[in-house]
Amino acid sequence: MKKTTSLSFLVIVLIICNLLGCQSQNVQPQFAFTCNPYLQNLNQNGITIMWMVNNNSTSWVEYGKTEKLENKATHSESGMIDVNPGIQKVVLKDLIPGTQYFYRVASKEVKVHQAYKVIYGDTLFSETFSFTTPSPTTQSYSFLAFNDIHSKPQFVNDIVKRENGFSFAMLNGDILGDINAKDEIEKNMLIPFSSYFETGKPFFLTRGNHETRGSEARSLSKYVDTPTGNYYYSFTYGNTRFIVLDCGEDKPDDNQFYFGLADYDKYLMDEAEWLD
Repeated sequence: MKKTTSLSFLVIVLIICNLLGCQSQNVQPQFAFTCNPYLQNLNQNGITIMWMVNNNSTSWVEYGKTEKLENKATHSESGMIDVNPGIQKVVLKDLIPGTQYFYRVASKEVKVHQAYKVIYGDTLFSETFSFTTPSPTTQSYSFLAFNDIHSKPQFVNDIVKRENGFSFAMLNGDILGDINAKDEIEKNMLIPFSSYFETGKPFFLTRGNHETRGSEARSLSKYVDTPTGNYYYSFTYGNTRFIVLDCGEDKPDDNQFYFGLADYDKYLMDEAEWLD
């Protein structure tokens, strides 16, 4: 009799819980960083700092020439400060060439975001990191260049440790394999490279043909920042001008394996006009 009563009680509890919607999938994960800061689009007077969180948030960067971090910057568009999950992006401007800056990133969880009601959750702060803006008078420096890694970045760490005097890294294509999931970009490029470069040295990316393939290849541009907003651009470091070109795919647009989704002929004409 006791066993029957206990079983009946358990069934009733499960039914009530189901009616109330208390399934485990409704439990939100604890608010957390999912990728440390990584640096983009470094120039003499500015830099873009990007990172990732797992829930809806609003974010900012605290920075300065000392570890007091006396300045604060956010990212906004059309007067609205960003509120979004995933990628966080803040651009620092009006920096002094040839100067070391300290910074940390912060994200505040937004649990409820309605027209007349906003409820915040926890605020996360990173450690304090640093970067140095290039000086136009720099005559000597070094950088690392990588290509054809194909989603196997582990060996890069050994090279970075051995050649740790470099100023930045060039990622020259096929850093990833075919991009069939967003976590391919995160786990095989952003998370390891933000760690290897100690969140203090930027990388500049252009695509290889494998970065144009897969269902999430169109998402890649959201994770990087370039001077033009394209995969072709130019930048100056010290006394050197770099021109970065993107060749798109390696076959004609009408190749059967592009399934009518390639438009690289027009893209390359636009790039040629920009280069001219």
